Amino acid sequence: MFQTVLAILFLYATNSNCEETTTQPDSEDEDSRTLDESIRLYGPLRNYEELGLPGPDLTKVAISVAQDAKFENDGSGNYSFEFRATTKYFVYIARYEKGELEMIGENSSLRIKGQFSEKFERKKGGDYVRTVGYTVDENGYKTFLLDLSTAVTKYMLVPAISHLFGPPLPNEPKIRISSTVLASLSGGNLG
Repeated sequence: MFQTVLAILFLYATNSNCEETTTQPDSEDEDSRTLDESIRLYGPLRNYEELGLPGPDLTKVAISVAQDAKFENDGSGNYSFEFRATTKYFVYIARYEKGELEMIGENSSLRIKGQFSEKFERKKGGDYVRTVGYTVDENGYKTFLLDLSTAVTKYMLVPAISHLFGPPLPNEPKIRISSTVLASLSGGNLG
């Protein structure tokens, strides 16, 4: 009984002098909400490797040169295509589709499986890339969630060239640039 009275007094004392505060949701809450919304829209996550789909395939731009589009058709009704989208910082598969013509008895049927990705802004910085898979067959068009990736860009100042943007750092290595290179960068005539 005595502990209950102390607990009530403690709650009253701490709550009576406090202002109500609100906090901004952190990135984990934003990520959880975005994943929950994606599952609500497209259903539970499915493994794109088991389905024979490439997934988002996020690649840094500096590492790989983006391939815009690739299309293959074997002439018998089977085809595949892939389209990669390029942002300033990364490349991802924006659309992929594969169609196979199957004979069911005396009738032919086209079975399609594919995916599309949508990029949208992440409030805490960077972007989301949501990849949605789909199938088209005799049962109709069905979608499902394949992946929800975050692409966060971190800026890093390289110490060897930081003196171009501000005062040099202590013990920073000095880089000498030849006058020929400086002239060519500034549009000077070397001839």
